[in-house]
Amino acid sequence: MKFYKVFIPVVAVLGTVLFGVSCSTKVELNADYKPMTIVFGLMDPDQDTQYVKINKTWLGDGDNLVYAMDRDSSEYPTGAFVGTVTRYDDGEPTNDVYPIEEIILENKEDGGIFFSPTYKAYYFVTEGGVNTSSTYQLDLDFADKDDVTASTTIVDPVQNNGNITQPPVDVDAYNFQLVTPNSSGNITYNDFKAKWQASENAKRYEVYLDFHYREYRYEDDAHTILVSETNKVLSWFLGSENASYTYEELEKKINWKQFFELCAQRIPVDSKVIRRIGSYDGSHHDVFDFVLVVANDELSTFMDVNDPVTGIIQERPEYTNIGNGLGLFASRLEQKLEGLAISSASVTALVESDITAALGFCSPIPGSDLNCFD
Repeated sequence: MKFYKVFIPVVAVLGTVLFGVSCSTKVELNADYKPMTIVFGLMDPDQDTQYVKINKTWLGDGDNLVYAMDRDSSEYPTGAFVGTVTRYDDGEPTNDVYPIEEIILENKEDGGIFFSPTYKAYYFVTEGGVNTSSTYQLDLDFADKDDVTASTTIVDPVQNNGNITQPPVDVDAYNFQLVTPNSSGNITYNDFKAKWQASENAKRYEVYLDFHYREYRYEDDAHTILVSETNKVLSWFLGSENASYTYEELEKKINWKQFFELCAQRIPVDSKVIRRIGSYDGSHHDVFDFVLVVANDELSTFMDVNDPVTGIIQERPEYTNIGNGLGLFASRLEQKLEGLAISSASVTALVESDITAALGFCSPIPGSDLNCFD
């Protein structure tokens, strides 16, 4: 947003007084209103139904926080435009044209500056799935204003997470070795390198480890009267990596001591709570999910532009790939290896180490000295 300052020369003010010309003291703060369309949509190649948010800007003479609570301020009325998404091959449109339909969703949290919990969104169904070798163009045909258009490439999901090489995809009982004990009873915290190959149309990878545990809350410190049981997930963001070309080998180092310290920082000490590490089905101990969130070039650029400003120059550049509008039409997907286990020494370290001993961790594996309920 640009702001303009108006300077009135002193000579002009004096001239007004001397010649007795009256002037108005009313100041118009709002410029002429030109509505803009705002589009935000991320196509997921693993889904047939794709969702898009399509809104409009507004400007009022009163309190715009009040206008924000009125859904008509930011939502287009039904029939304001006709929307389609067309699949393109080698720059040429195909016969795959998907109409955009309205839908009312009810999953918006209360407490924000906009109306809730319902809101209008839009969707289209790519019957037969999404072709990752194609581009997809969104077109909004308005009756009374300039049409809006945008296009995006599609991230290739690589069947069965095949681009992840470490942790290995095809090993059912893979165990993370968080620590290595020595003969004196001390432990060494290990490092681990997650590895993967960049896939087609993928630019940016965000790397996460999701740690699963179940929290048992009791009425007393002796843990005799159970009050509640809750599944918990501690999501550990390990950082991001950018790919320079398809099939590039990428990696992210994991320092397991940092994981222990993260648990101590984000899980509160509570004497009335014990925490089961993962789950056990009789043969496998599920503790971690390894997650890659993959963005194509358009989304990667949008995220780079909107990263926190750390330099001296605080002005943030504007990025949009929406023609005659603002926002983003791009592609993303999530790749996940679920149910990764940890070694018995790692379980012992979570239960007994100086860093995490106060958190009340225990093992779900029957027969273990560290079992939650033995």
